[in-house]
Amino acid sequence: MADKLYADISIIGAGLVGSICANFAADAGFNVIIIDKASHKDLIKNDFDGRASAISFGNKRLLEVNNLWDEISNYAQPILEIRVSEEGSNSFLHFDHLDVGSDPLGYMVENRYLRKVFFEKILKKKNIKLLDENEIIDFATENSRGECFLSNSKIIESEIIIAADGVNSKIRKKSYIDVFEKDYRQTAIVTTVEHEKPHNGIAHERFREPGPFAILPLQGNFSSLVWVESNATADRLLKLNSKKFNFELEKRFGNFLGNVKSVPPNWKYRLKLSHAKQYYQKRVALIGDAAHATHPLAGQNFNASIQDISLLVYMLKKKSILGLDIGSIDTLKKYDRLRRPSNDRLIAMTTFLNSLFSTNNPLNKFSRKTGIALVQNSRIAKNFFMNYAGNKETKIPNFSDINIF
Repeated sequence: MADKLYADISIIGAGLVGSICANFAADAGFNVIIIDKASHKDLIKNDFDGRASAISFGNKRLLEVNNLWDEISNYAQPILEIRVSEEGSNSFLHFDHLDVGSDPLGYMVENRYLRKVFFEKILKKKNIKLLDENEIIDFATENSRGECFLSNSKIIESEIIIAADGVNSKIRKKSYIDVFEKDYRQTAIVTTVEHEKPHNGIAHERFREPGPFAILPLQGNFSSLVWVESNATADRLLKLNSKKFNFELEKRFGNFLGNVKSVPPNWKYRLKLSHAKQYYQKRVALIGDAAHATHPLAGQNFNASIQDISLLVYMLKKKSILGLDIGSIDTLKKYDRLRRPSNDRLIAMTTFLNSLFSTNNPLNKFSRKTGIALVQNSRIAKNFFMNYAGNKETKIPNFSDINIF
């Protein structure tokens, strides 16, 4: 007979999104099992891999209230300004944190440090069980609880299954949830760049015809680079030796930070929009890339994912306090209804900006230059975009202290 384990919540995928969800859910008092095919050693390893994430100011506060920020803050680089420009133009949009307060617009943190902090917390919490080196073979939701069948022959029974297993989510596919997809026909090269001069906490988003070129400040004289090219150009660049690759990098980067060089490894991501047509099925909820994967232009998909988690765990906790079924279809429909409009707006904005700027159409060139001038000269418009980037209106639940009153 198969070994059966019980939990309130099963989380599939122990990446950044799944590990945040596990921490929030455990703090809300739930018993959690989190499952991933990677080994514990690989999940928690602290080797440099060149990848980093932007965290909005609002989500920083959310992590702070729920005891995840203190350790992260040691590795976080504040974003104090954002400069948005078009290649070949001397004008740019300038967003300064001092225009709307004293707090940073956001923070950049290397993913290796986020993994380290999240997993150290997971391993200390008695109500989280990590099942590494395991895959979901199948699952069933016909009964009043969901069942996950694992590759090690174990069965996990829980009230709800949360899919945090990425853009190619097996849970989503097996739930027969349709997805809207769009191929941007672009590739993002992601790497870390070392530069001679300090960045002063300034993030740069440079629009070019092949795609955006984002320079995002890290601690010290380092920045995270998201460099978007056509698929063919990206493939060609990544086949170059380091000397030739750095030559191509310098041509696009410029010399405003002095001499620059890439710090391997380099990563490539084919850019595709993926948006689930619903974020739920019976006893199944989608979060993160399993629900929505957007163009990296705004760097906001991770922040949207944190908001998915925050709302979902908050709703589950409220149901639990009332003694109700946390995996009920009504709860999951409401989660979908409340999160979808925000994600729709993010997807629409990033898709529009990418199509506007990644073209050599003369009409689009005129439109974008006019738009940049209008926003630059409008304090209301600038504050709107800065608040969006900083996400300062985020509601901040403390998951260990939620009540119904």
